[in-house]
Amino acid sequence: MQKSIDPKKNSDKIKPGPTLLGICFIFIAAFLVYAGSLKGQFIWDDDFLIKNNKFITEINADNVTKIFSSNIGSGAGRVFKPYRPVQILSYALDDYLWGDQVFGYHLTNVLLHIGTALAVFWLINILFGDITIAFAASMLFVVHPVHTEAVAYISGRADPLSVLFLLLSLIFYIKFYKSTAPAYLVLLCVSSSAALFSREMSVILPFLIIFWHAVFKEKIRFLPFLPVIISTVVFLVARSQALSAYNFAETAPAFADRLPGVFAAIARYIHILIYPAGLHMGYGDKIFSFGDARVLAGIALLCAAIFLLYKTAGKNRIVSFGAGWFFITLMPQSNIYPVSAYMAEHWLYLPSVGYFLVIGYLIKQIYNMPKFRYFAAVVFWVAVIFYSHKTVRQNDYWRDPETFYENTIKYEKDNPKLYVNFGSILFDKGRYGEAEVNYKKAIELDPKNAYAYYDLGNVYFETGKKDEASALFRQAVGLKPQFREARERLRELGA
Repeated sequence: MQKSIDPKKNSDKIKPGPTLLGICFIFIAAFLVYAGSLKGQFIWDDDFLIKNNKFITEINADNVTKIFSSNIGSGAGRVFKPYRPVQILSYALDDYLWGDQVFGYHLTNVLLHIGTALAVFWLINILFGDITIAFAASMLFVVHPVHTEAVAYISGRADPLSVLFLLLSLIFYIKFYKSTAPAYLVLLCVSSSAALFSREMSVILPFLIIFWHAVFKEKIRFLPFLPVIISTVVFLVARSQALSAYNFAETAPAFADRLPGVFAAIARYIHILIYPAGLHMGYGDKIFSFGDARVLAGIALLCAAIFLLYKTAGKNRIVSFGAGWFFITLMPQSNIYPVSAYMAEHWLYLPSVGYFLVIGYLIKQIYNMPKFRYFAAVVFWVAVIFYSHKTVRQNDYWRDPETFYENTIKYEKDNPKLYVNFGSILFDKGRYGEAEVNYKKAIELDPKNAYAYYDLGNVYFETGKKDEASALFRQAVGLKPQFREARERLRELGA
């Protein structure tokens, strides 16, 4: 049976030399695979989160207060559900350091990703005292292409930022639990608060701590757990007050309709972790049937995981912890409770830690067999090189807005928002004919999309087709009576 590690009794297992070498490999690998992302431009949500966000470009005491008292898009005059003050503050710091140089924002994302990989390395060492497993897991984590959405995309920063602080919170919790040193208590308070105010998903931290107690059979004590509960309550109250002025009433498919998609997502997640093909953004809120092959595959994989957990419970803590971590952290974003899509690649950022832990353990087990030692080493490094190559290629997907939309539409042909946004990119470049095609496609897919009518009206306005433009602006106002820009256009046309 695997036992939790007491650093005082197992310090001989955590040697400074191999640890430093592992850290160097992680640093070098991360910069090599994400060097291409440093040349990327602002894409998708970057416009309202960064470029047009006055809370970032006009940083002062009043705006800092507003960052903590409003939604993530408030600085750009937009209303969104996420409440992530630390993420916005990190952009403000980038703006201070780099101004409008996009390179600096990408560099911050890469550094946060490296920090998260090192936190994975540190956490596994603390839990199991095995540098080989810790290195294998963190190395695969840092080069795997499924994380490009969280790293190469600047607005994906919420994931590496929050997961870094969440992993540190668990580390400092275990450290304080074992030693009761006051410094760890302070670090726990800071890191847990930073995780929560970086991304809402961090409310899962108390459950991960309870899970650690269950796997390692450690009794829960009041004092170490108290700061985590306080941080969580403070965050929930702050978020509730910040979003209380907004009405987020939305219609979502019924639970019975969403449920098959949960299993389809599991199958797709496992697939892209093993063989990352067809990676893209915007999977959408699709509806599946229980007869779909992807759904059946997901059910089979989930049953296999449950059986694995049952067989390893109390016998193999590494497998139990890794598999349990994967499904526990995936559950809040599985669309059981309505979310924005049935799946998203960046939602794997935290769950993948458990997956790579199990893979690292399997590699170590094979490596320990004398006849297969070289085989295990070759398989590991081939995997690292293969995933690194895929990540280097995937950085191109996030290079610029036009490339991004062209590639995304190849996979998501029925998403009207993509066509509207792509049309806007083409419109800004004066390519009105191509923009018109995309706006018309958006209207075909969603006849109630007021923005598509407005944008198509702008094409006709710019090309001198005033009557057609006027009719489209009226349709936009009819669908959205408070559409200020469309009303202004009508006034310009005297309509």
